[in-house]
Amino acid sequence: MTLNTNARYTFLIKAFFIVLLLELFLLGSGQFLSFGGLSLRMVFYSIAISSSVILLLRGIKIAKKVFLFLLVYISMLSFSSYLGIINGADSTQISENLKPLLFAFMILPFSMFITNISRVVLVGKLIKLSGLIMGVSFISVLLLLFFGYMDFSTIYILLSSDSNDFMMNDGENIHIFYKGFLYLNIAFIFYIYSNDKYKLLILSLLFIAILLTFTRGFILALILSFVLVFILEYKQKKSIIALTFIVTVTLITIPFYISFVGDKSESDFMRILQIQQVFDAITLSSFFMGHGYGIGVPIRPNGMEITFLEIFHKQGILGLFLWIGFLFYIIYNYLNIKNITYKRVVKPFVVSTFFVYMQSLTNPYLNNPIGMSMVLLTFSALIVVAYKERKERFIKC
Repeated sequence: MTLNTNARYTFLIKAFFIVLLLELFLLGSGQFLSFGGLSLRMVFYSIAISSSVILLLRGIKIAKKVFLFLLVYISMLSFSSYLGIINGADSTQISENLKPLLFAFMILPFSMFITNISRVVLVGKLIKLSGLIMGVSFISVLLLLFFGYMDFSTIYILLSSDSNDFMMNDGENIHIFYKGFLYLNIAFIFYIYSNDKYKLLILSLLFIAILLTFTRGFILALILSFVLVFILEYKQKKSIIALTFIVTVTLITIPFYISFVGDKSESDFMRILQIQQVFDAITLSSFFMGHGYGIGVPIRPNGMEITFLEIFHKQGILGLFLWIGFLFYIIYNYLNIKNITYKRVVKPFVVSTFFVYMQSLTNPYLNNPIGMSMVLLTFSALIVVAYKERKERFIKC
């Protein structure tokens, strides 16, 4: 699991991955920094994947779990693409569906870089740093706009791009939503389980920033994620205290927050319409295998807002089984960790994966790089811990 490289190459690899991860955590869909159709994320992806392939050809071994994951994943992509072709899907639409899903091959460089506990900790630190930068920047911009030190139209022009990473509204309450805000919440989770000196101050700042995104789904997904980990670890007294605090604060603040957010009936209607059109398109074969990539519904011919709805429509029950089964696999590996220290290190990763899955109930996160990256990093972290525990048991024997 370790790379036999000298100190200079080790430093270069580490530096590259720090920059790569910061780009993933901070730059949303990855299309905001794009030149002539080529984004910074595409460049990093190409370098990381090609480097991994070269290392594999030179004899570097990967974990068996990574190999099995890739085998199942490639089979799934191939089958759903073939199904789309025989159902008359346009090749352009199929490729559009495949593009974000190809990011899963980043499990190769992730697993090759995250080879020890210190690297797992490093990833956690980068997530916290990214969330803090994002939270401070977001609140600062809102304050500058509110007090008139910055013009809304200037910000709108500055942040507008073809990728639509930012959605802004200059109404009674200024709304700015950024796709990368997912990592505000993930950073919040990591700080919850940290021992940082200014933990409470940073958590307060991040929580205020999350509220100011005016996104109900974030709050609900956070609550459900903490509830799920509590259910898994119900015997721990600290979890009971934390859950009591979360539920109390939620019950007090949610009514005020919902009234402040305003009417979301239009976006809710669009989601309901997508669900209706997907159910209208169900056939006996599509129920089990889906319609294949490239086959959408009238209101969403390409990508749907609800991740699991899109998976069901294009891959059927089989696709849902694979994606949800992967979550259960992560839970299984987490619960099998015996070393308490290791468990504490990976716990925020696992809870963040819960958050991505919960958020994907209403938004497209799991099946694109923004959310998929967190799940892959969690998988890599669990592989490291499993390897460490096996090694320690072998030494004791």
